[in-house]
Amino acid sequence: MKKLLITLFVILISHTALADGKNEGITCLNNDQWVKAQWGDRSNSNRSQWFQATKSAPGNPANSGFDTGCMGRCGEGCGSDNGAGFYTKDCMDHDACAFYDSEFGGAFDRDCGDEWRQAADDFSFGQACRLGSK
Repeated sequence: MKKLLITLFVILISHTALADGKNEGITCLNNDQWVKAQWGDRSNSNRSQWFQATKSAPGNPANSGFDTGCMGRCGEGCGSDNGAGFYTKDCMDHDACAFYDSEFGGAFDRDCGDEWRQAADDFSFGQACRLGSK
């Protein structure tokens, strides 16, 4: 129940008036699909880079605790289901931002908090974007 209330609160604050960037709704990604992730950081720099959904990000993340194996997957890391799960554009934007962010602060992260909030509806309601195990 507590997790549901927190999720609903985060969805409420994900309104675009309170966030940088764009909430793209629940936009499903296909296995191995290339997508241009877009995000901003605390200096209001807009960044973008192409990533392949369900694959590892190239290079090393700024925070060694970041699991790069399942780019675009909603939820923390690759999960206990070996990368199965649902993949969306907003989750990809957050993953790309988190790849370059040295700290993890969830919804209140100074760099990636807005991307986290924009991905909250995808995480909560994106089950239609579920991909099977690899």
